[in-house]
Amino acid sequence: MGHKMSRQFYIQVIKGKGFDINAFRTREEFDYYSEEIKRFGDNPEKFFEELDPEIPLILRIQLIPKSTWGVNVRSKVKKSDWDKIRKAVYEKANMECHICEEKYESLDAHEVWEFNEENHIQKLVEIIGICKACHNTIHYGRANMIGTQKEARDQFLKVNECDMVDWQNEVLQASVDGLRRNEITDWKLDLSLIKEQGYEIIE
Repeated sequence: MGHKMSRQFYIQVIKGKGFDINAFRTREEFDYYSEEIKRFGDNPEKFFEELDPEIPLILRIQLIPKSTWGVNVRSKVKKSDWDKIRKAVYEKANMECHICEEKYESLDAHEVWEFNEENHIQKLVEIIGICKACHNTIHYGRANMIGTQKEARDQFLKVNECDMVDWQNEVLQASVDGLRRNEITDWKLDLSLIKEQGYEIIE
């Protein structure tokens, strides 16, 4: 119990490529699911019905609306306050990427936003410490502009343990979301998270 089902497993088995050890990340995972499927005898499909095949992606693309490019926490607080904010993020992360969970000598402070398209509000919900590779993938639009799109793709595939179909779907969905949000040109930034921490917002 407690194993995270890998996407490769579904790709291999559901698409009829066979119940093979290569579909799993570890021998332990293979042994666990082998035994579980045996419990269902001649109806292994029943096993799959009891599982949720939708494994959430850990690393996602998020395209920021063009009207708020360059408008972020760093640009809306004093430099000394930004230094305090980002250093607190690194300390909380213990120099471990929030997304891929690997240790690094340095991290980036990444702003996580929620978009209320009905009311045109871009709300800051969290600032997390992440590695440069994951940051490059999240900002895939920028990666395309500076020529690091291949590195962004490879990091996506590695961290999410998925295949090119998942990547293509992610790029398509991010593009659709980005185009829709770019039609809104009067986004209002909600930085209440920062205000609640006692920092002054520069208007």
